[in-house]
Amino acid sequence: ILCFSPIGGRCAPPMGEKQRMDKVIGVAVCDDEAVALDIISAAVKKVFLTHDVEARVESFSRPADLLAALQNNTYSLIFLDINMAA
Repeated sequence: ILCFSPIGGRCAPPMGEKQRMDKVIGVAVCDDEAVALDIISAAVKKVFLTHDVEARVESFSRPADLLAALQNNTYSLIFLDINMAA
């Protein structure tokens, strides 16, 4: 079970088969290694597809590009490499 919407410190109950999320989940993946970026992005997309959740997964190879995207976009989930060149 995936938890996307914490409510009062707890996750919302799982959605039934006929229930759909009204919004698209924004996900950002940032890694300076192209292979890692591709693997993580593909895995994230697969998880959301498996659970029939619509997600917008955006990939960034430079932290500056992610920071620029954050000016105009919101992300519910960010995967960030913690050891990248500036």
